[in-house]
Amino acid sequence: MNNLSILYYTSENHAPIAKLSIDEFNKLNQNIGIKKYLVSNEIKHNLDFLDFQLINTSTPYCGGGTHFGEVMIKALSIIDTDYVLFMLDDYTLFTEIKKENLEKIVSVMSDEKIDHVSLMSYNFTNWSNYEMDYSKYNLPQNIFLNLNTSYRYMLSVQPSVWNRKSLIKLLQSNNKVALHHFDTSYVKNMKGELRHNMDGDFYETKNDFWDYDFKHLCLNKTSYTSNYAFDERNVDGDYFLFLYSEIIRFGKFNFNTHHNNRFFLEKFLNEKNITSQHPLYYRYF
Repeated sequence: MNNLSILYYTSENHAPIAKLSIDEFNKLNQNIGIKKYLVSNEIKHNLDFLDFQLINTSTPYCGGGTHFGEVMIKALSIIDTDYVLFMLDDYTLFTEIKKENLEKIVSVMSDEKIDHVSLMSYNFTNWSNYEMDYSKYNLPQNIFLNLNTSYRYMLSVQPSVWNRKSLIKLLQSNNKVALHHFDTSYVKNMKGELRHNMDGDFYETKNDFWDYDFKHLCLNKTSYTSNYAFDERNVDGDYFLFLYSEIIRFGKFNFNTHHNNRFFLEKFLNEKNITSQHPLYYRYF
C-alpha cells in the first residue's frame, strides 16, 4: 500500500503517551506493510518508537497549541504518500486495522477525488448519502455520508484519512491554528475569513465561505462503523476499520468519561505496571 501512510501526531509533552499507542499499534498490526510516522514539535525523551519514523520538526512549543499547524505542514512536506491516516498520540487501538477496508477507502478517495474522510460516524437524518457505485469496492451500500461543511466537528481530529496535498493546502491558510481550533473547524478560508456565529453545533456559513473546493465524507453510523468503541458502541461484534480508546482527556488519563473506558484503561495501565508513581507517566494521573 504505497500511497498511504500512518501519521501519529504528538508533542514534547505527550511523547510517552505516543509510546503507549505506538506499541499497541505495532503489536496488533505486525504485517500491515504501511509507512508509519510519529510527528512532533520536539522529542525530549529517549524513547524507542520501533519502526515508526520520527519526524522531529524542531518547532517551539506553544501552550495554546498554535504550533500544531506549523508542525503538520513541516511533517506533511516530508511524507511522500498521497494519503495519510491521521491519528493523535492518545488513540490506542485494541483491534487490528482491517487493511483491506482501509485500502477501499483510499481507492474511493482516489477515484472519486475525495479530499477528506472522517472516520467518525454520524446519523443526522438530513445529511445525504454519498452517491457512488459501492459494489465496485465491495463496500456496504451508503456507508459514506456527505459531511456537512457547517458542522462544528467537520475537521474533527478523531481518526481521519486525508489527501496529503489537500491537508497542506488547508493548513497553509491556517499555519498558526491550534489543535482545538482545527478540531472544531474554526479555520480560515483562503480569503482569510473566519466563521464566528453558531446555531447549536453548526456554524452560520455563507454559501461562498468554503473556497478550497474540497469534498468531505464521513461514515454513516451503525454498530459496524462506530470506531470510538467505549463511547459509541459495545466492544463486541464486527467492525469496519478498527476500534480504539482515547486514553487521555484534558491532559490526564481518561478515567471519567465512560465506565467501559475506565475499566479498559485501568486494566491496560496495570498490565504495563504504570502507576501514579511512574517517572514517565505520573503527570498524567
